[in-house]
Formats: sequence, C-alpha cells, structure tokens
Amino acid sequence: MRPSSGFTLMELLVVISIIGILAAIVMSSLNVVRTKGVDGAAKSAMGQLRAQAEIYFDTYHDYGVFTIDCAGNDMFNSLAHIFANINTRIKPGTLACEANGNAWAVSATLQGGPIWCVDSKGLSASTTRSGTTCN
Repeated sequence: MRPSSGFTLMELLVVISIIGILAAIVMSSLNVVRTKGVDGAAKSAMGQLRAQAEIYFDTYHDYGVFTIDCAGNDMFNSLAHIFANINTRIKPGTLACEANGNAWAVSATLQGGPIWCVDSKGLSASTTRSGTTCN
C-alpha cells in the first residue's frame, strides 16, 4: 500500500479558520487606522481654514458677521471649497461656524468622536466652541 499524501479535511478547515480569524483582526485594525487618517485630514483642512481666514482678514480687515451654517457671510463663502473638503471628512451635520467681524470659530465632530475646534485666536484643539472662541 502507498502512504497517503496531502491534508485531511479537518486540517484544511483548521487552517482556513485560523486565516479567517487573523483576517478579521487585521481588518478591524485597519478601520481604526483609516478613521485616524480621516480625522487627521479634517484637522489639516481646518488648519488651512485658519490660514485662509487670516489672508481674508488682511485683505478686507474684517471676518464678516454671524453665521451658524458656515455660509451667508463673505469670508465663509469665499472659503467654501475648504468647508466642502472638511464636510467630507467629519460626521454629517456637525460643522458649525460663527464670526462677529473681529473673531471667528469653526467646530466639527470628527469621525473618531471628539469635537475639533479652530478659532481666530490660534487655538486648534479637541474642545468645544462657545461663540467665536474655542473653550
């Protein structure tokens, strides 16, 4: 008689199960990394917003008037492309803005959960927004 060669069905099932478990662990880790990457891109876009707002202020000597939906004032309208970029990277409906002519603040809830706030005073942090400043 010839000795049998190859793997038994049980051995194959065990190997396939182990590969499936490892793949599930890797995929869950990738989701965390992907969320952190999206949050980083949103923070970067909000940082660009600060730079562009200061250029706007240097040109017009004013940030504009109150707005809550990031539209309706000249500064926020001129930066609409940045707001569109931010909106694709945050939780839907969480972008909020306010300006009073001398100051402004923008906040949004990141995909990872915390609220990120950027204001005209230079603060960029995970915090809340109160009017035209981040707390």
